[in-house]
Amino acid sequence: MSSLVVANGVLFSGGSVLEGDAVGIRDGRIVATGPRRDVRDAIGPDADELDARGGLVTPGFVDSHIHLGGGSVDALRCDLAGAASLAEIDERVRTFAAGTTAAWIVGGGWDPTLFPTTGPTAAHLDALVPDRPALFLDADHHGAWVNSAALRAAGIDESTPDPFDGRIERSSNGAPSGALREGAMQLVAPPGPAVRHRRHRSSAPVDLSRRARRGHHRLAGGSPRHLRRVPRLLRRVPRPHGGR
Repeated sequence: MSSLVVANGVLFSGGSVLEGDAVGIRDGRIVATGPRRDVRDAIGPDADELDARGGLVTPGFVDSHIHLGGGSVDALRCDLAGAASLAEIDERVRTFAAGTTAAWIVGGGWDPTLFPTTGPTAAHLDALVPDRPALFLDADHHGAWVNSAALRAAGIDESTPDPFDGRIERSSNGAPSGALREGAMQLVAPPGPAVRHRRHRSSAPVDLSRRARRGHHRLAGGSPRHLRRVPRLLRRVPRPHGGR
């Protein structure tokens, strides 16, 4: 029988902060919460103890809408996830572009709230990547940011109609602004084959490991092709401290 006490934490569950500062876990299940002394009495003297050091203690997250394939690929391309400011996004894009001779600069993970309310623009990205097409998906993969070279490569101009399932954002003169929504993203496609299975196989464990560290313990969503691979991919996720 394995048991653990997580002590000195702020307990949060069901939308509110709980009384007490400790959680008692036995055989993988939470069996007690409350003050550390009470939880210790409930779990027993032989339990291991983890000091939360005043941090937040919550149940694991269940994510019912993921983009496993796209999120995995972002981790290997120009990854903008976690950038805290527009300046940081700019620096990551410049650095990545300077370090590769790829015909297209591709990446994703940017936070839409860091941009003006009008959204990202091609002119902004032109200043970062002036010499070739660039395409960056946003954090939830429902929008894209492209530069002028990418718009030209896709043949998108003021006369291009919106697709039935998306929208081309436009400036006041009707010209594409550089932001694409939903199905309009499919109008811009870097040339070449789709990401190969071996590349996804190497990147997906990185993405899954990152999700686990952030508290995800159950995931749903994604294409059937990607979900069929999850059991094999989980066996490749790096384990901390040699854990199983």
